[in-house]
Amino acid sequence: MSLQKRTLEAFKLLGVEELPEDWVGRCWEENFCENSPLPSQVREDVLSVRTWRAVVDVCRKWLTATADGGGSASQDSETEEPGPGLWTTLVECGVSHRALLALIFSILDRNSQSVEEVGRSVCAAQTYLCLLRLPGSTAFKTFQPIIFQKALNVVYVLSGTRAGRGEGRGRGGEGGRGRRGEGGRKG
Repeated sequence: MSLQKRTLEAFKLLGVEELPEDWVGRCWEENFCENSPLPSQVREDVLSVRTWRAVVDVCRKWLTATADGGGSASQDSETEEPGPGLWTTLVECGVSHRALLALIFSILDRNSQSVEEVGRSVCAAQTYLCLLRLPGSTAFKTFQPIIFQKALNVVYVLSGTRAGRGEGRGRGGEGGRGRRGEGGRKG
């Protein structure tokens, strides 16, 4: 199966096209600064870590394809002709980049308490960071400072450099590792 087909399948699972336009517009108008809870009509499978992992996997394949082939997914398609990039594929499939970013923001903006919520946040952060690295992301205004900060916060928490270990930003030297990263505790 071509990368374009896998992309269509993975992103359709997110149900981005079903998100209310007014909700998406509100997220963008507020520059992702206000808490915008997910609309009630969001399907349960959209919140599944399995769904988000499928999207992350596809995004990673696009990163590999662009690194190997300069922006297209030709090595993964059934023919040898160059294929379109991720953003072209999403546009052709009717996946709104604005709705996708609003969904990612909403997932990252939730207080992740359960293992499922944390897993979903990690996948949403990975998706966002992958999207930023793909050619064309600038044209679609993918970089949004608030979403970027929320994605980085997920990474920080996972790496234990923030509240997870009680070590705040700016303490403990390079990388927030402090004395633990230097080979042991010092008295």
